[in-house]
Amino acid sequence: MLTLEQVKAKSAKRLDGLHPVVAAATVALIERCYARGVNIVITQGLRRRKRI
Repeated sequence: MLTLEQVKAKSAKRLDGLHPVVAAATVALIERCYARGVNIVITQGLRRRKRI
């Protein structure tokens, strides 16, 4: 089983660039899910539109 730090590390790269409030809420979600036995990994954090 992964530790909480390992689970958070898997998502950390995708949290870069997010608004600090959103990033903090995401980390809180990861921690709450982990406490209930559910390991979640964030797969997409910030999407930027391509300019035409």
